[in-house]
Amino acid sequence: MEYNKPVEVGKSQLGGLGGDIAALLCYLFPPIAGLIFFFTEKENEFVRFAAMQSIIIGVIGYIISIVTCGFGSILLLVVMVFGIIKSVQKQNFKCPLLYGLAEKWSAKPGATPPPPPPPPAA
Repeated sequence: MEYNKPVEVGKSQLGGLGGDIAALLCYLFPPIAGLIFFFTEKENEFVRFAAMQSIIIGVIGYIISIVTCGFGSILLLVVMVFGIIKSVQKQNFKCPLLYGLAEKWSAKPGATPPPPPPPPAA
């Protein structure tokens, strides 16, 4: 998957929504919408990735919020906003530290893993 470049988002299998709208919903209602789209979407990699990243972000955000008595909610809100913005721009949102897990776990069963992203130009 390429990041920060517009990608073909296609349609979601759930209700025929556009992939960008499905990804937006995943980030807007993590992790519930992420779970729904992850288990219903079988083909669209953009939606599967957004759904899995939404699940991970939601679970970690809620845990941090519980441990820090709600201060993690601000972090969760910021990450959700970035995900929503990137979804509307039809770009893959690469959440630091989490995108590798989301990419690995969202891959279709039997699919070969994508090559790692190239190192930054010097």
